[in-house]
Amino acid sequence: MDITIILSERGKELALVNLYKYKLIGEQKKDNLLRWRCTNNKCSAIMFSGLDKRKVIETAGQHNQDKNSIEKIYYI
Repeated sequence: MDITIILSERGKELALVNLYKYKLIGEQKKDNLLRWRCTNNKCSAIMFSGLDKRKVIETAGQHNQDKNSIEKIYYI
């Protein structure tokens, strides 16, 4: 899956995948992966991407909310 990088309302980078937004929470240095978590604090969905932030490598958990509408998404 491809990742689109967008900006949050506060100017932070978010990853957009299938109309779900993820915030960057850290880097796994041994695997050279970035770890992302859903922006909905009650959701446990996470994903891993390469350091270039272009492709989803792995996902875990499921979203417990509806996808974001196009109106709520701000592209950079």
